[in-house]
Amino acid sequence: MGWKDLIWAEEPGTKKAQQPAPVTLERTMEPRSPPPDLPTNDDIARRLNEATDIFNATDAGRAVLKYLGALEVIADERLRLKTALAQAKKLEGISDQQILDAFTQVETALEEDQVKFSKASDEFMTSEVTDRKRTIAALETNIKDLQAKLEAENTNLASAQGQHAVTTAQYEAASKHRKIELETLRQKFQTILQEKP
Repeated sequence: MGWKDLIWAEEPGTKKAQQPAPVTLERTMEPRSPPPDLPTNDDIARRLNEATDIFNATDAGRAVLKYLGALEVIADERLRLKTALAQAKKLEGISDQQILDAFTQVETALEEDQVKFSKASDEFMTSEVTDRKRTIAALETNIKDLQAKLEAENTNLASAQGQHAVTTAQYEAASKHRKIELETLRQKFQTILQEKP
């Protein structure tokens, strides 16, 4: 599960069945382009819209959307919205303040969603980024320690090999010298032993 899924994760067994898309304020208005140089992600936008889609849950929102949906044949967006507002106010008794309050509720829902997202983002940073940085730093320290140990062992190896070579050469030289000494002594004793008393 990605970190974006943390904030909008559905509870087990609560997956919604596919239903026809209801008339919403966004569907009846002209689409807006995202800010320039900003990567788009349709899934994030969809989830954010779902999390803040409470305008049509208010009395004012339901009244406006009730008439707005029926006016889709009107091409001019401003005229369509103005007509829907007039009908909602006249036929449903919706006031200007109720309509503005409905938007306040949507804005509040967005602010709450932003807080929730910020918390999930911070938790992700801690569990997936900060902890990994600590792990990497610890591994780098271990690698440095191992490299230092490796260098020390290589130095010790070279020293031991040098000592072995010197000791071997010294032993061979001493052994040859001793062999000559023994042969010389042997010849002396042999010569004395061969003399007649």
